[in-house]
Amino acid sequence: MHAFVTIGSTRFDLLVKEILSVRTLEALKSRGCTTLTVQCGNSAFEQASLIAKGETTKLSVEGIQVELWKFKPALTKEYEKADLVISHAGQKNKTI
Repeated sequence: MHAFVTIGSTRFDLLVKEILSVRTLEALKSRGCTTLTVQCGNSAFEQASLIAKGETTKLSVEGIQVELWKFKPALTKEYEKADLVISHAGQKNKTI
């Protein structure tokens, strides 16, 4: 099974960090996920330096083949090849 994660904006640190956490990767693996593509944008996370200049990086993490990249001109092909798409439903900003 292939999962695709898109941040849907230029930065969503919490989503990217959680997706790449051991807890989430183990949960995905237990459900049959073997490959994961993560559109990270400009998010800050542990492996961000690997894609700092716009490169695509492939890693093996917790037994899942993970592909990380910032942006692509279109995501249609990513959606089509995914068995599972993970995105966010918005981010609430608090005003004090």
